Amino acid sequence: MLFQRLSRCFGLAICLSLITACASQNATPVPATELAQNPTALPTRSDKDSPNQNPTKTPRPAATATPIISGPHFEQVGGLRLKPPIEGRHADLTLYNDLVLLGMQPGSCQLENRITLIDVSDPRQPEVAGYSPVVKNVSLEDMDVARIGDQDIAIVGMQPCTSETKPGIQILDITDPSKPVELARFATTLGVHELDLTVNASGQALALLAAPTNNLFGSTPMAEHRAELWIVDLSTPSKPTKLSRWGIDQKPGWQMLDYADQTRGNFPGVFLHSVRASSNSQRAYLSYWDAGVIILDIQDPAQPIYLGQTPYPALAEGDAHSVVDWNDGQLLALNNEDFSNAQVKISHPALAEPAYARKLPFGEKLDAPLSIEFVVLEQACDPKAEYPDFAGHFVLIEMAGCSIERKFIVAQNGKAAGLLLYANKPYQELPFGDDVDLITDFNLPMYLLSSTTAAALLSQPEAKATIEQYFDGGGAIQFFDLSDPSKPVEIGRYNTPNSIDAKRATNPTVHNSEIQGQYLYASWYRDGLRMLDISDPSQPKEVAAWPNGNSPSVNLWGVQVRDQYVYVSDFSYGLYVLEFHAE
Repeated sequence: MLFQRLSRCFGLAICLSLITACASQNATPVPATELAQNPTALPTRSDKDSPNQNPTKTPRPAATATPIISGPHFEQVGGLRLKPPIEGRHADLTLYNDLVLLGMQPGSCQLENRITLIDVSDPRQPEVAGYSPVVKNVSLEDMDVARIGDQDIAIVGMQPCTSETKPGIQILDITDPSKPVELARFATTLGVHELDLTVNASGQALALLAAPTNNLFGSTPMAEHRAELWIVDLSTPSKPTKLSRWGIDQKPGWQMLDYADQTRGNFPGVFLHSVRASSNSQRAYLSYWDAGVIILDIQDPAQPIYLGQTPYPALAEGDAHSVVDWNDGQLLALNNEDFSNAQVKISHPALAEPAYARKLPFGEKLDAPLSIEFVVLEQACDPKAEYPDFAGHFVLIEMAGCSIERKFIVAQNGKAAGLLLYANKPYQELPFGDDVDLITDFNLPMYLLSSTTAAALLSQPEAKATIEQYFDGGGAIQFFDLSDPSKPVEIGRYNTPNSIDAKRATNPTVHNSEIQGQYLYASWYRDGLRMLDISDPSQPKEVAAWPNGNSPSVNLWGVQVRDQYVYVSDFSYGLYVLEFHAE
């Protein structure tokens, strides 16, 4: 069925990240008024900064540096070109002492895969130190490292493409990075997309794992998949132990229909994309895509406690991807991975403000705003039944009872201007695909409304509704005050100029970010690396950007920073090492 194919594509998009082309920009850095000669380092996490043993290295020529540029800027001082997986790309990276670990996202499932360990003891001459043991039929995108006992332990998220490999994490001893040893695996019900490894105040090593569901267009996940967060005790790395699981359906007041009603934009879903421990290891931040960030107290990791949730404005795209906190957990930066610059909204007298109308991908695009009356048809499953005259009007139809195609035929035969669908009860999959052969031309716009939006329209069925497209640009970084974690408050946001340029066909989005001192460093795909002064997070200021001058075109996934050096992973190239210069 067509829906099943769409569902599989959506599931793969969650596991392999939804990536579209983002245009690059050679931006001019904005000088800071009082920029220190070297960025100020944050206090280090003790679990991540113990010395490695037996590092290996041989000489390697340094990469070509960028031209001299006046003012704050980045200079490429090193790099390591690595062969990417066939039809795939290099993925995220993590920095641990003198090592960078680099993940891989294969383009084909039927491949052997491994992560690369890179010696950066001399940042200007990075060199491969070793490789992880091979895993078949799996994407290895995210990893983290901590010192546990007398071992350097790495965990790697495994997202299988076939049933031959179980989902979960691979647990490695990388104390000798030239010879990583697999100690164990820990199995989850779904693939682990992103993760974090931390050691709390009691010395307990915790793996926080995000195993996202596939809830295309707001479908309700199966019960066994809803607890998408796994908290695992790794104090004995060879014997990982599950401590707890948590899902958004455990949030106080959550209703099953919220899986549908809280979805937003062109990649709608409520699923756990990423998880990260707070800098003091007392909280877990769960990036729950269209539901924003869920904040949990994990001081007792066996019993996580819900604290709060970050809000989105009414017409925001959503797409909470990842976070980083600072100032002892009082402040939070949220990266929203939004590739879609065109959204659709509906206005109506019964709505206090415009609401989202989620366009279905198999409907026709609305080229201009349309303001007309609508006709309520309930379920509308029988094309031969008699209906009120709705020619030239919207039809508002409940999603239950039959396939969307049959409802579409009713709307098409009656010459409706568009089809508005809504659900008033949870659904496990969008009812589309069973009768797709009945339709030769999907020539009507089709939109999904939330149950609350539909209820507002039904309260005043005689009033006109207006459907229109609007521009919202690429994904931004939002900054939140978490002084009261039960009521996070947005205090600022940042977009690159390219990401909010309405003249562009596509707008780049932020992906990941890290913080050192008063500066945030963000990987922005084709918009490269951005360094922001966040000493006043209500007014973040760009300090420097890369690429610059004659630097290469890039498509950056991840970023790590230590002192003046910034390490970024590029889809095609591998690893770039940049040095920041205040002048």
